[in-house]
Amino acid sequence: MEENKMPLLSVSNVTKIYNEYKALDDVSFNIGAGITALLGNNGAGKTTLINGIVGLIEVNQGTFLLNEMDNAKESKEFRRHLGFLPQECGYYDEFTALQFLRYMGAVKNVPRKKCDEVIEKYMTRLKLWEHRNKKISKYSGGMKHRLGIIQAMLNEPMLLILDEPTTGLDYVERGIFSDMMREYAKEHIVIISTHIFSDVENIAENVLILDAGKLVCNEKFEKGASIIEKYKKYFEG
Repeated sequence: MEENKMPLLSVSNVTKIYNEYKALDDVSFNIGAGITALLGNNGAGKTTLINGIVGLIEVNQGTFLLNEMDNAKESKEFRRHLGFLPQECGYYDEFTALQFLRYMGAVKNVPRKKCDEVIEKYMTRLKLWEHRNKKISKYSGGMKHRLGIIQAMLNEPMLLILDEPTTGLDYVERGIFSDMMREYAKEHIVIISTHIFSDVENIAENVLILDAGKLVCNEKFEKGASIIEKYKKYFEG
């Protein structure tokens, strides 16, 4: 695969069934560089879709391709280009933040020098650099969440998936996060799953909406529009 090739995520005919319940029902879409908002009511299938993309679950049917890399057949190579922040991110509380991020960088096979450069860059942006030698057990919930965003970006992934990334962030921190994502998404795919629509209204370029496992909306989004007004029919009831 060419490293400088513009990224493309292709999700094709994906179905996931739990005890005869279709959590995902023949979902297909293609997205490239930019920020995509993944939306839907609770139980719509967002987490199942994310877990399928990152390889945490096997689907009954369909494929996930990142620049033609199949996450099922080429999982190691696929993961090399993937960054993921789950809703609940595990931490080693007795590690300092710096120790934790260096450990995660080693797990992702990021060279130490490069890893330290990325750590300093994003810890500085997210106002954590001065707290780098503090144990994670002393971090607030918001600080831990910012740390989770950084761990997802250590390998500067082609595909960055963030599940509820602004939980615990204050107004200023959300603004910093939005600016980071705008910059990063110029050459990378960023998928943000959230129920806080205001966090993505001004940065999302694409919108995917799931409803009862079906993809009911896949379109370009006009920045500055109101997501809740434009798509309210999908969130009523």
